[in-house]
Amino acid sequence: MSELKEKFKNEIESCTWNLLDKNLERSAVFLLSASEDIFDAAEAMATDNTDYIKNLLENNHLRKLSLDDTEEFSKSNFNFLIIQPYVLVQIKLKKD
Repeated sequence: MSELKEKFKNEIESCTWNLLDKNLERSAVFLLSASEDIFDAAEAMATDNTDYIKNLLENNHLRKLSLDDTEEFSKSNFNFLIIQPYVLVQIKLKKD
């Protein structure tokens, strides 16, 4: 595992939708699909791996969120990583 991924594993946090408000206002929040590895995506963002990010975007596995998404995600819990100037989030899956 790369040092960068190891760093992200130590930095990952959880939050609710309302804690993302300030970042949503500045269009800095990206939602990663549950089928993708958040650490791979974070590393790609941090290292400007445009091919990897472009592939995620084209396959609808990554999208920018806005305040317009509040109704859909207001009750969701997220894992998140800060990759300046962005915030990468992924919906936390509920464990039965």
